[in-house]
Amino acid sequence: MKKALLALTLVFVALLSNAQTKVGYINTNELVALMPQTDSVKTKLEAIRNQWMAELQQMNSTYQTKVTEYKQLEAAGGTLPARLEIRRQEIAELEQKINQTQQYAQQDLAQQEQALFQPVIDMVLAAIEKVAKAKGYDFVLDAADGYNVLYSNPEHNLMMAVRAELKIPVDAKPIDLGETVPNAAGAGAGQY
Repeated sequence: MKKALLALTLVFVALLSNAQTKVGYINTNELVALMPQTDSVKTKLEAIRNQWMAELQQMNSTYQTKVTEYKQLEAAGGTLPARLEIRRQEIAELEQKINQTQQYAQQDLAQQEQALFQPVIDMVLAAIEKVAKAKGYDFVLDAADGYNVLYSNPEHNLMMAVRAELKIPVDAKPIDLGETVPNAAGAGAGQY
């Protein structure tokens, strides 16, 4: 049994050593940041974020007013305890509504971000696939987000070829996206 396993292992190693697997890599976050469409996506996301912020600021202003009025009624004395309790409940309900709105805003922004970036990510993945096939790559790794590539030969970096495929000028500078770019690797995982 040991001899058969050893023989099978040797055959497998021999087959792998004869196979010429070509592996390339690219930083998809950098590529997405270079895409001209990314600037308009970032602008749209900022507008959505500003709308949510305005709504939350209005709600917070109303909350602060109600708290101030409650404190004034309480300090003045003579207000029926039932009326104060109603005010406390109104404040608690508004606080709960603010928290729910904040959560909904975060979810909405995440969904909008995914929806707005998806066409850009699809274009990037299609270009990567086209370049990888044309250049005979078997695998393309994504070096974004600190992907653990311990060594990579620069001749296998597909950035310039994919930039050319997407007609991104060589002198184009990436747009500062902060944390707004979903990882393109997740969208096409397993395709290459």
